[in-house]
Amino acid sequence: MSRILAGLLGVLLAAVVADAAAPPPRLRNLTAEQEKEVRALQIRLAHAAAAGQFAEAARLAEQRAQVRTRWQGKGHWQAINARFEMMAWQHLAKLPRQTGPLSGGRGR
Repeated sequence: MSRILAGLLGVLLAAVVADAAAPPPRLRNLTAEQEKEVRALQIRLAHAAAAGQFAEAARLAEQRAQVRTRWQGKGHWQAINARFEMMAWQHLAKLPRQTGPLSGGRGR
């Protein structure tokens, strides 16, 4: 009985060590075409934001987060950053429109 238990313990230990020694998953870099599409979304987002169109900026940020997640995976740092930026734009889009001296004369 103790031989069986020792054998099982050895197999379990070997499995844990083998799993810990596995290399990390490969980072999924974008292809040149994918980079071009993400860059175009970023430019459109910046233009919408500069024009005070925060709802449009939020929509574009969401689109960018979706493509990064699809292409790079949910856990990739750039996909995570894109989701955080999307949430920030969604928050800004919900704020009331302001005009006056503190808004810099720009409304949404």
